[in-house]
Amino acid sequence: MKAILVAGGHGSRLLPMTKYTHKTLLPLCGRPIIDYALSTIRNAGIKDITIIGNKFIEKIRNHVGDDVNYVLEESP
Repeated sequence: MKAILVAGGHGSRLLPMTKYTHKTLLPLCGRPIIDYALSTIRNAGIKDITIIGNKFIEKIRNHVGDDVNYVLEESP
């Protein structure tokens, strides 16, 4: 089974917090939001994960690591 985590968009409704980082990397109860989604996916036994992201895809990759696939969303 595969999972696709859509992490695109500009996060304009969360400005100014999303001016320099992606909304999925914002903390919620001390953890980046993306960690909750990834934990749920991994707990379901899914290992083939692709994250689709925007200009902040490298920041997401730096946080998540290289054990998932990444796709750059050129425009929302």
